[in-house]
Amino acid sequence: MTDVLLELWDLAPKAVPKESQTYPFKTYNPIQLRKVRDINPLTINSWTSSRVTLIGNAAHAMSLLLGLGTTHAIQDAEALSRALLNYSPENYISCIKEYENKMLKRAPVDVLKSRYNTLHQLDILVLLLEIVY
Repeated sequence: MTDVLLELWDLAPKAVPKESQTYPFKTYNPIQLRKVRDINPLTINSWTSSRVTLIGNAAHAMSLLLGLGTTHAIQDAEALSRALLNYSPENYISCIKEYENKMLKRAPVDVLKSRYNTLHQLDILVLLLEIVY
């Protein structure tokens, strides 16, 4: 899991580009385009559970098109809170693992639906633009 977080951290800009300092507004930041890293959720191996876990888009990012991101974040919070009802200093890792197992069974299906929908929405948009223009 740490490798994934470090890889994501590398995608963040290290500093504000110098050319943005010449824009008329100090609060203006130019749009920065980066490649989207597409990961098939079914290819992710289980990570080692520790005292840190992820919920919502941090664990399984989805596009806005299906409107499922918030639903999954709420389901994650509920599943994690239920798992932590059995918390003790000796078993906290098993509580987190219980949550992660439930999340990893539930989320990938909707991540794939979201991914598919996003890719094909662009195809439909291109076709509509060709028809209109």
